Amino acid sequence: MKDKLIAIPSEPLSTFTSAPHLMEATNNGAEREIRPSVIENKITNGHRSKSGADNDCKIKTVVNTAKLSGQNPYQTIRMTLGGLKPNPREGE
Repeated sequence: MKDKLIAIPSEPLSTFTSAPHLMEATNNGAEREIRPSVIENKITNGHRSKSGADNDCKIKTVVNTAKLSGQNPYQTIRMTLGGLKPNPREGE
């Protein structure tokens, strides 16, 4: 029976219980972030290949991370493809 137990890291739980203002109790934020992609896949009937789905996911990850950190997504992708580090102040 012991081998079927899943180890759950205690750090996130202890962070939430000791400082609930630092962390949301639900995953609603994450659900809201992926909703546009889910709707797009439903409308377009998904991707034609696994590599297409993987590439779409990578691009959306870069774009959404850039937006969340206040950077220009287009410039971030150009710099990433060019091997340069994006300037964190660029989106200001």
